[in-house]
Amino acid sequence: MKSLIGSPLVNTIMPAFNGEKYLAAALDSATSQTYPTHEVIVVDDGSTDATAHIVRKLFPQVRYCLHTHGGTAAARNRGVELATGEFLAFLDQDDLWASEKLVLQVAAFQADPQLDIVFGHLQQFYSPDLDEDLKARMYCAPMPIPGILTTTMMVRRNAFHRVGWFDS
Repeated sequence: MKSLIGSPLVNTIMPAFNGEKYLAAALDSATSQTYPTHEVIVVDDGSTDATAHIVRKLFPQVRYCLHTHGGTAAARNRGVELATGEFLAFLDQDDLWASEKLVLQVAAFQADPQLDIVFGHLQQFYSPDLDEDLKARMYCAPMPIPGILTTTMMVRRNAFHRVGWFDS
């Protein structure tokens, strides 16, 4: 892997609402990134479950912010307000990242300084909690596919501000 010059700060922003079921796994994938300079910010969107406890007790290195319930977009926007890094990345409470996601995306930005946004691929999977009848009616691609989704995106903070906030 090519070394990253300067290792600019990446802020990972995770909105969470009653996410206790999958939150620890999502946070583990965020905090286990191989990229050396990143900060994870969880914006708790008014949860009434153990979300706060999971973040504070299991992931003390994560910045935690309690936010009045306003939905995912409002929580993401609050995370952007708290972010200080050059890059923003977004992870949902029930998604997982491959351990090299951030390092690969920062390398893409460094290879082409004109880039403002980079997307990645995603690997779909069935939740272990999924009912077998429903699972039989669903299709998950067996190989990674291009993902033009918020959770595969990394964006320069200044480009995000130029384009505008999430529509809440």
